[in-house]
Amino acid sequence: MSAQRQGRVVVVGGSVAGLLTARAIAPYAESVVVLERDRLPDSPAPRGRVPQGRHLHLLLSAGLDRLRDWFPGIEAELESRGAVRVDGTGAWIHQGGAYRARGDWGRPALSQTRPLLEHVVRSRVAALPGVTVERGVTVTGVTRSGRRVTGVVADGRERPADLVVDCSGRSSRIAHDLAQSHVLEPPVTHVGIDIGYTSFTMRRAADDFEGQFLVCSDNPGSFRGGAVLPVEDDRWQVTLAGVHGDVPPATDDGIADFAASLPTPAVAQLIERCERRLRRRHLPVPVEPAAALRETTRPSPRARDPRGRVEQLRPHLRAGDDVVCAAGSRPG
Repeated sequence: MSAQRQGRVVVVGGSVAGLLTARAIAPYAESVVVLERDRLPDSPAPRGRVPQGRHLHLLLSAGLDRLRDWFPGIEAELESRGAVRVDGTGAWIHQGGAYRARGDWGRPALSQTRPLLEHVVRSRVAALPGVTVERGVTVTGVTRSGRRVTGVVADGRERPADLVVDCSGRSSRIAHDLAQSHVLEPPVTHVGIDIGYTSFTMRRAADDFEGQFLVCSDNPGSFRGGAVLPVEDDRWQVTLAGVHGDVPPATDDGIADFAASLPTPAVAQLIERCERRLRRRHLPVPVEPAAALRETTRPSPRARDPRGRVEQLRPHLRAGDDVVCAAGSRPG
């Protein structure tokens, strides 16, 4: 017998983490509302607040298994929209001066762009009983009774909830509001890694090259890298990467020269062969002051919370995704 559904839940943030949070909670809650501040597109398209969405995304087998369990038929739906199965039999992976042996590496992965994956997951979540996805709604903070969270403030209006889950990303206004109000100020740790990316797509044809996908890394060495994966709409998605200020250029000549410097000529040859369809300016991931990957964590162990503030808030407020640990792209 299934448990009785109880309580109203508000999930702040309608990206992948927020959507999957809503799916996990839906069987147990009377209602789940996902509030997303972007005016979400009706078709797969990159979003300004998801800069990493233009870089490579590969759905590995464990994640695919979870999506299959939660959304029956989603794998077939993704493939019908152009997602491509890839596995070790078609892998061109160049590391340590040589190509890895191709063969059976286990279950295949699914290659598609982040916008396609998010769009399909969002449509599945929105169709769940008791779940609503609202677009263009900005949450600026939580409402409280004492130290108990009772809901959120959205577009200047109070929205009551028995549980609030903040998946609104590294720029969470809820976290900022709680810190500014001195209600909860968890310690924050920043770790900077100087790495930058350039990503773009190219037209894809069946005879472009013999493999399914291509990855290479000059490690040890310059630590330059490149990857080419097939995605929907008969495209290749390409990401080039460098570290310590060695950010891949965004010009045609700069891209060609950077790719030619990689330890295998295959990436440069494939770029030269294919018609570039859409190029994205480089998206470094900043730490002060240079382009870098910035990881931010907000731990809240009881030992650092002598007044018990976390314990009082925790039954009615949870945080996920980049609110807790942020590691990803920002436009440079």
